[in-house]
Amino acid sequence: MEKDDFYKREQDHKWRERTEERIVALTSSESVQNDRLDEIEERFAHIDTLLEGRPDDKNDGGLKGDVHDLGSGLQSLRTLMAPDHLGNGGVLNRLSALEKKAGLEERRLEHRWKFITAVVVAIITSGVLLVKSWPEIKPYFTAGENTALERLQEDRQPAPKKAKKNRGKHAQAPVAEDEP
Repeated sequence: MEKDDFYKREQDHKWRERTEERIVALTSSESVQNDRLDEIEERFAHIDTLLEGRPDDKNDGGLKGDVHDLGSGLQSLRTLMAPDHLGNGGVLNRLSALEKKAGLEERRLEHRWKFITAVVVAIITSGVLLVKSWPEIKPYFTAGENTALERLQEDRQPAPKKAKKNRGKHAQAPVAEDEP
């Protein structure tokens, strides 16, 4: 029985050592995790102050405030530039009124008509040239026995044929003899 008691005490002692090692490992890993969590909280607090602004500074609105200021400035610029829903006011409306007074709108229409006229003349000229040269180019567009591609192939002279050489000896098939 003494051996049995000694064995149990030794097993108990080993179990306690392992348990203490595990407790130390868990404690150290918990402290590491706590340090990581503290670092994450500091970063989050820094990001929060960037977004919201510093609480001790009333003039610092953070990124959210800056975006809001930019949006309201852009909206005021739009109201200055564009006319209202009735078409009155706005810098663009005033500019078009000045262009009408100066005759620039008439010049713009004149330039448009010149461009459209040039395009129409180019289309008509291309059509007339196509009609005049139709007999020469008709074979290229019509499908018939002698298309342009076939005529090109006919014009090309074929290469002279070379005599084939027998490069190997082939075994002859056995001839069956008639039996008497």
